[in-house]
Amino acid sequence: HRLMERLPATAEAAREDVARRWLERCAADLPEEAREEIIRTVLRTLHDPEISALFGPDALAEVPLSAVIEGRVFSGQVDRLIVQDDTVLVVDIKTGAQVPAAPAETPLAYLQQMGAYRAALLLMFPGKTVEAALLWTSGPTLMHLPASLMEQAFDAIGS
Repeated sequence: HRLMERLPATAEAAREDVARRWLERCAADLPEEAREEIIRTVLRTLHDPEISALFGPDALAEVPLSAVIEGRVFSGQVDRLIVQDDTVLVVDIKTGAQVPAAPAETPLAYLQQMGAYRAALLLMFPGKTVEAALLWTSGPTLMHLPASLMEQAFDAIGS
């Protein structure tokens, strides 16, 4: 996850070397084979044409977010946020997780998290469409979440 935060700002030709050095320093306890698999997964994700915009110059990374929604305080840190003229896209990166076959099979906690982010962003960006997706690095797979699914999960928080 940290490599996905750091590598987009690194020149493409240097990414593999930077990733390897960082993992040697910060994850030396992992076997070399595991570190190499992490590097392959991260680089594959960053180069995927469907996903690369999430790591481009228009994407904001690690954005703190907080809001009071229906009297409840929510806060979190958004992995990726893209704000366009009419649309806001919020994406959370899920590493080391098995990709659900369909959005409805996504773990409830993830749907609630994304529902809270969406609800907060709707308050912050009135008039814009707020879309949400999960980026599953095993694949990689970008899974867009239906608004109704997130709303239902968000409404279940605290009940």
